[in-house]
Order: sequence, then C-alpha cells, then structure tokens
Amino acid sequence: MADKVTKEVKVVTKYKATDPKRFKESYTNIVPFYEELCKGESVVLDTKSKIFKKWLNNNIITKE
Repeated sequence: MADKVTKEVKVVTKYKATDPKRFKESYTNIVPFYEELCKGESVVLDTKSKIFKKWLNNNIITKE
C-alpha cells in the first residue's frame, strides 16, 4: 500500500514598519533589516529576539 506523503506548509509571517519615516529617524543601520523597513517593505523577522518584541509591543512594526 502506498504511503501518503504529507507536506507541512510553514506559514511565514512578515512585518513592516508602521511609520517608515519615523523608523528611519529613530534607528540606525545596525538594526536588522533597517534598509527594507525604512522603505516600507515587509520582512521576516526573528520572533524570539528582544528587539523584535520591543518593536511589536511599542507598535513600531505591525504584522502584514
């Protein structure tokens, strides 16, 4: 009997800056994905990092 192959689809959540202009003024290029977030693009961030949690709690970034 043939085994069924199941694929797990991992949903990737992207985040973007709520106000790219304010983000650019508040942070420097040493933060992760600085250029992309300043342009208003969506990026995949490490959800376990402290800076990610800080940004999310302070509404610096939002879920796309």
